[in-house]
Amino acid sequence: MKRKDRPRAKPGVFLPRYTEESERFEFSTYRIDGLGESEVWRIGAKHIEPRIRRVIPARCDLLAVDYIEQGLVLEFDNIPERHVNVVDWPSETEAQISLALELVSIVDEQGGFHDNPGYQRRSG
Repeated sequence: MKRKDRPRAKPGVFLPRYTEESERFEFSTYRIDGLGESEVWRIGAKHIEPRIRRVIPARCDLLAVDYIEQGLVLEFDNIPERHVNVVDWPSETEAQISLALELVSIVDEQGGFHDNPGYQRRSG
């Protein structure tokens, strides 16, 4: 499959959400260093799928440094285990979208997009 034809990350997956509790924009992710593929997918199934009420079709893997180089800060709260909040997002929507697009570009460059082997994409 040509690079152009491969599924790729969408910027929306990286957009932060404003949380009233912390009064800031946050993006939620998980540390996966040292884990095997099945363990990584298990984190998604256990902690993300119940919240979004659907099977995760794919994931994007980035290194901590990839966020840091974009001026973002990682807060390793470990609630639940391995959870990380990515914070210090700009409040302006256009700036958030610009950062999200840059993160998508990094995922594409590094080959960090992974289809969920247990997910069936609709054809057509």
